[in-house]
Amino acid sequence: MVIVMKQRILTSIVGLLLLAVVMFFYQTLVFNGVIAVIILMAIWEVLHAAKITWCKPLVIFSMVFAVAVPFYYAGDFQRFLLPAVVLYLMLLFLTLYINHRDLQVEQIGLAFLTTVGIAFSLSTLVYTRDLYGPQRAVFYLLLSLAGGWMSDTGAYFVGCAIGKHKLSPEVSPKKTVEGAVGGVVVCTASFALFGWLYTLVMAHYGYVVQVNYVELLLAAPVLSVIGMLGDLSASVLKRQHNIKDYGRIMPGHGGIMDRFDSVLFVAPVLYTLVSFWPLVTLVA
Repeated sequence: MVIVMKQRILTSIVGLLLLAVVMFFYQTLVFNGVIAVIILMAIWEVLHAAKITWCKPLVIFSMVFAVAVPFYYAGDFQRFLLPAVVLYLMLLFLTLYINHRDLQVEQIGLAFLTTVGIAFSLSTLVYTRDLYGPQRAVFYLLLSLAGGWMSDTGAYFVGCAIGKHKLSPEVSPKKTVEGAVGGVVVCTASFALFGWLYTLVMAHYGYVVQVNYVELLLAAPVLSVIGMLGDLSASVLKRQHNIKDYGRIMPGHGGIMDRFDSVLFVAPVLYTLVSFWPLVTLVA
């Protein structure tokens, strides 16, 4: 347990340093590219877990479609969205037709769900920047990540310390009710802290922003629970395919999907939420 905890902490530190580097390119297409790489890795992990990466056409079609999604607002790609989805679906069924002896329709469905779901969910991190500008979007990016990661961190440490009642023993035996409550509390506290730090940093750069704390603190527990739902949903896939983690690229955490499963649910919900209920206002 101690070794795993050390691995998780060290990996988290390295991850935060990489995030800091990526943020230097936040307003460029480099950020789109980074999100595209994360999407491709997550899709590969799910397809590999489902044991369908042997079908090269299916993988190629899925990857080509997915890599374009983060660039949706770049150039003139928007008008090609619907035709691209239809073409991708047709190619999947063509692949099923050619490989019908070995490939099952359920596998085609999983590939489509995984590719479209992961690609558009994580791409909302890019779409938020394109719609709201960097001053507000950086804050929303931090909330999207915190809604998943801080909930997971709080749930892990609180669960290890005082967790007794299993939250979902068949799907994720180590998760506890106490840990879930701790995750919500830590997430809410982190949102408040990020709001305060964000106003200070923006003031340093000459921007006056107003964080709507009431809305922010109401949104925090909702997003925390949604993040946990994303985590549990990814755990269901792991259990059904008899794997512990989606990968080993992140020691103590697993694969990209293990780290971004909660963000997959939080990011699109937050993207939708702020379009009706802004959590920060740029005053000057």
